[in-house]
Formats: sequence, C-alpha cells, structure tokens
Amino acid sequence: MQGGDEKDLLSVADTSARASKESPVEETSTLHRQSLRQSPLFIVLIALLLRLAVLSFGTTYHITPRRDHFQFGWEMGRIARSIATGNGFSSPTDLPTGPSAWAPPLYPYILAGVFKLFGVYSHAAAWGILAFNSIFSSLTCLTLYWIAQRMYGLTVARATAWTWAFFPYAIYWPTRVVWETSLTAFLLSLALLLTLRMANQPPRPRGWIIFGLLWGVIALTNTAVLSMLPFCLLWLLYRLRRDSLAGAQLRCLRKIRIHSRQPSPRNAHGQ
Repeated sequence: MQGGDEKDLLSVADTSARASKESPVEETSTLHRQSLRQSPLFIVLIALLLRLAVLSFGTTYHITPRRDHFQFGWEMGRIARSIATGNGFSSPTDLPTGPSAWAPPLYPYILAGVFKLFGVYSHAAAWGILAFNSIFSSLTCLTLYWIAQRMYGLTVARATAWTWAFFPYAIYWPTRVVWETSLTAFLLSLALLLTLRMANQPPRPRGWIIFGLLWGVIALTNTAVLSMLPFCLLWLLYRLRRDSLAGAQLRCLRKIRIHSRQPSPRNAHGQ
C-alpha cells in the first residue's frame, strides 16, 4: 500500500511539474492571441473579410447592364472605358464627346487598368474594382484608430475602428458603388493623421515633403477635398508657431534663472 501511495504521489508531482512547465507557454500564447485581437491590424482584417464576403456572397459585383453599363462607374466608368480602348481621357457621357476634364484622373486610370486586366464592364472587373475599394475602406479603420488614439486614448480608438469596420454605409459604398469614395475617405483620414503628427514634432523638410505629396494625390483623386487643405495648414502653422514661441519663452526663463543664480562680481570678491 505504501508503495502504491508513493507511486501516486510521484505521478501527481510529475503531472504538476509538467503543468508548471507548460503553463508559461500556454500563458504566453494566450497573451499573444489577446494582443493580436486588440491590434488595429486585426480590426482591419475583420473589416476586409466582411466587405469581401458581402461583395462575393451578395453578388454586388453583378452591376446592371442598363444604359450600356452606365451604373458601372457612371462618368468615371465611361472615361475608364475610353482610356482602356485607346481613346484617351475622354467621353464621360453616352456619346463620344472628345477630351474631358469631368473628373480627376487617378481613379479613372485605376479603373482603366482593371478593365485592361479583366475586360471592360465584366463581372471580374467589377469584383476587382470593388475589392480595391474594400481594401481602402478597411485601411481607414487603421487611420481612424491612430487619430482617435492621439486625441482621446486607446479605448476610444478601438471603439472608433470597430465602429467603422461594421458601419453599414462604410460597407455599402465600397462593395456596391464604383466610385472613388472609399479611396478619398482613406486619403483624407491619412492627411488628418499626418497633420496631427506634424503638429507634435519639430518641423522637418521630410515631413513637409510627404505632406505635400499626399495632398497632391488627394488633388488627383477628389479636388473637392482640397477645401480641407487651408484649414489643415493654418492649424498646423498655428501649433508650430505656438510651440516655437513657448520654446523661446522657456529658453528665456532658463537663461534668467541661470543668471540669477550666478554670484555678482562684488559678492565674488567678498565686498
């Protein structure tokens, strides 16, 4: 009996030793899974999978062929078809009207590239361009997360990103409408994020170059959004000027404090 009890005790001790050895690994993997779920990239992934599921299983890429597929991008679709067929940036309506300045060039050229790859007004082209929209709609979760984190903290940042991931209109537009809406939303949120970051950093040429290039891409995507540029610039210049003035005041106070602590020549000679 004593031998059996000793064996039982040894087996229990061996099991507990194995559990103690395995528990740190399991705890690490659990923490890793939790950190992954709390990561903004996880939110982006869920948002993208949701949009692609709506696009694929909801067959939203089956765009009506009425009016010669006019709902496939409307005027931008017409311009993209003209580019893809070798007629240049022209004819935004039902008739061949010649060269046009109807829309900014970036999105029509992207759509024309999709037409070149998958065929003009085909279901494959519709799926491709709507998936492109869905990617940028999902990436907007990331920029909104960083903006909210800077302004309100981590809890609000997560709530903001998850709200955008499941917001019905943020799912509807990229999966049903062939237009630059999702790309514009991402670029504008990226510009706001860059403005916030530049306001809290010392001015550097590299930052201003990136700022200018980003607004150049926005101008090529949606010129109406350029109305935000003066406000971003004025606020950025105000913050930088205020910080520089505050820094100058602090430097002056430090100098006054240092000079006030230095002994006068009379005290130094014991007079």
